[in-house]
Amino acid sequence: MYNGWLSIGIKNQLNTDVILKYGDSIGKVSFYDISDTYPIEIVKGTHQDRLFAERATKDHPNYPEDEDDSDLYKKKAWRS
Repeated sequence: MYNGWLSIGIKNQLNTDVILKYGDSIGKVSFYDISDTYPIEIVKGTHQDRLFAERATKDHPNYPEDEDDSDLYKKKAWRS
């Protein structure tokens, strides 16, 4: 049984405004046993590293008023 908070990013890719209010149902979550898979590497100094460090200091979700996530959607230079 899971007991805690989940965070999810949402980006409107429609050409029209969508209004979401706190408590709106926006999706479903499925949990899978992934204990036999490899761990995900969090590279120090990356956006994910900063997010995990910030979230580790909180016991509840922190939703920013306005978030510029344009860097997340830029073309990536993937490491080999």
